[in-house]
Amino acid sequence: MYTLNSKIGTVLFSALLITVYCGDPALAKSALNFARSLQVLVSPDKTCVIQNLVDAANKDSSLLYVEAPDELLLIRKNAKNSRTKLLKYHRSVDVFWAPDSKAFVVNDWKDNNYCDAYLYDLGRLHKPSSLKQKLITSRIAKDEKSLIANKEYSYVFVKQWHSPAELLVKASGHYFLENQTVAYTLFYLWEMKTNRWKLLKKESRENLERDVSNMKQFGA
Repeated sequence: MYTLNSKIGTVLFSALLITVYCGDPALAKSALNFARSLQVLVSPDKTCVIQNLVDAANKDSSLLYVEAPDELLLIRKNAKNSRTKLLKYHRSVDVFWAPDSKAFVVNDWKDNNYCDAYLYDLGRLHKPSSLKQKLITSRIAKDEKSLIANKEYSYVFVKQWHSPAELLVKASGHYFLENQTVAYTLFYLWEMKTNRWKLLKKESRENLERDVSNMKQFGA
């Protein structure tokens, strides 16, 4: 039997869903880019919402980087309408829900020369996994690791979910060698259960495109 507080929590959660689905159609997608905007992203099974908390100093700001960080919050639809703080960010993030709603990924574009992706499992939200770390410590070829580990312009990010247990991941960037620019993009299929990284394609250019419905032209 629900208490008054749990009923209020359920009503508020339902109101949040109505706001999402009756507002901008892009917000009903399973992936979004968050950057200085008030947005929410609902899980495919509609039991969780990731909310973007924009700092008061950043509202209506057009800056790519802000000193006061914004924050992502996870709200669960349950008796207490529980809330979990995920991460603070200064620049831009992409969020991708898994098809089965059991996990999500955050691409954190921390600086103009760096991005890492973090996998959050709903069962252990406080221990997200760095995909860049998993990639570098995997059994991929040494020349691939050397590209990804470059300290000049290095971006590891998710392009999209391939299945509930597989992610399409890109490692892209560039660095300078003997007055020349070396650019690359590596396309991987990551099998999460076995930590197997299958190289699908390699390009000699920087490619930061990902499947986000409202993607900002970051790096374009």
